[in-house]
Amino acid sequence: MAALDAEVHSQRSTNRLVLRNTLLLVGAKILATPISVITNAVVARYLGPADYSYMYLASTYTTFGLLFVVFGQSGALPALVALDRTRAGEYLGTASAWRTGAGIAVYAVLALGCWVFGYDVEFQYALALVFGGALITTIAAGALEAIRGFDRTDVDAINNVAIPLFTAAITIPVVLLGGRLLAVLSVSLVISIASLLFVGRYLRPVGIGALSVSGTAARKLLVQGAPFLLFSGALALQTTVDAAFLSRYSPKDVVGWHAAANKLIGLVVFPAAALITALYPVLCRLYADNKTSFFETTRSTLTASVVLMVPVALCCGLFPEVGVMVLGEEGYGPIIDNLRVMAVFVFLVYVSMPLGIAILAAGRARAWSLTQALCVVISVILDPILIPMFERSRGNGGIGICWARVISEAFMVLVGVWLLPKGTLSWRIFRPTASALAAGGAMAALAWLLRDLSVFVVAPATIVVYVVTLWVTGGLNREQIQFLKSVASRKRDAEQAN
Repeated sequence: MAALDAEVHSQRSTNRLVLRNTLLLVGAKILATPISVITNAVVARYLGPADYSYMYLASTYTTFGLLFVVFGQSGALPALVALDRTRAGEYLGTASAWRTGAGIAVYAVLALGCWVFGYDVEFQYALALVFGGALITTIAAGALEAIRGFDRTDVDAINNVAIPLFTAAITIPVVLLGGRLLAVLSVSLVISIASLLFVGRYLRPVGIGALSVSGTAARKLLVQGAPFLLFSGALALQTTVDAAFLSRYSPKDVVGWHAAANKLIGLVVFPAAALITALYPVLCRLYADNKTSFFETTRSTLTASVVLMVPVALCCGLFPEVGVMVLGEEGYGPIIDNLRVMAVFVFLVYVSMPLGIAILAAGRARAWSLTQALCVVISVILDPILIPMFERSRGNGGIGICWARVISEAFMVLVGVWLLPKGTLSWRIFRPTASALAAGGAMAALAWLLRDLSVFVVAPATIVVYVVTLWVTGGLNREQIQFLKSVASRKRDAEQAN
């Protein structure tokens, strides 16, 4: 009996720790999101879709190149630190040295490739600024990954608020005073440097000792990072393939529309990303030490994702005009169609992300990476068909990419369910799922009934209906609400339990 009570207490402590870390990240994003939205809206309005397309293409190519800089360490580094915190300085120092050296080499390859394929000088300048800022951010991210290995997400949360705040404070005046593309990207570079300095001052207080470099740490990081490289490489390659096909078959304005729609979707997907970021180090330990807790934590995460996913996806589909209002209807009106299709993608990605992180923690990274690689094949097949089709029929080839992403994400969900370790899923997941879907139906019905009213009246009303319906159908109860309220006060207990 005592052993059972200890196991129950341990599971509750684990749940509190994951939830506390997730709430910190999500809370920070909630504070930062309005600032980011305003900044992106100002930049998009004043630069226009054509210049915005340069930012999108440079960022997309940079993201792909940085895969070989990070080399999967974003998954391996926090896990290694979580398992052996005494070597945190060695792992972080080695990771930082690798990223610096590899970054210089990768940029040279990217710049040469863009020159070979005929990109103009302005794009090369944009690429240099974007890559430089992203490389510095990647080094800072390594420090945050090591800190997360200590189950600390508060530094992440502070950084997530501070960066958008300072970016807005500098970028908006620059743009309003006539600054163009290169000025905006220069601001981002400066902010990246400030972020690195900020994160660096937290290393010693968290418990990370002096940084060092070792061959042993490098081998571990590279070997354990390789499966994550395969997965993230396939993911970034899919985005790069989409961008390359879109820039070939559609004009710059359409590429800018797609970039703007992606930016908005990235904001609404963040809660799921925050959830799995906080969850991964915990799941790695649980899978090795306590399979029962691993199953229970994974089920709890899937349930939370479903409850979050339904209203978020429905808002994307029901109220896409809000995104257009933010960016400017004159330049970005057509993205309404992109956002409506991507609402289905959001629905699916809120399921695939927690599935994927559980699969990775269970040591099935290669199979999950292969699944993501097959999604690249789906894009290679569908993009050349769907982009020209929607470009001819709707004047917006980006809609074709949106449908290709929906199809590939549905494939990810199906394979993810199959790859989960046996015993993970149970009937207890289906009740809250059914409640969330019923509440989503009520939310959509109210939106249709009130369709003639202002979106700023209808949207809050539908959210209230969703929460009330979720409560009535049993998807949300007093225990869960009380549990959320007690997270902050029991913070110390959760950390001690770890």
